[in-house]
Amino acid sequence: MYQQITADPEFRELERMRETARHNEASALRYARDEGKAEGIIEIARKMKLMGFSNEQIQTATGLPAETIKGM
Repeated sequence: MYQQITADPEFRELERMRETARHNEASALRYARDEGKAEGIIEIARKMKLMGFSNEQIQTATGLPAETIKGM
């Protein structure tokens, strides 16, 4: 019975679509998480700059490029 169901082209297409949807959802979540981290790091760098940290200290702490820090 299982082989008969899984051999059906319509079933296989639905499974392919489900897998694609799961992949797309995981990719969207990963992108959102990465974007949130990047925004958080930039916000920390801004606060460090306001607190009087040097650009080099901010770069060391955050890993941001010097150009990004200088542009704040």
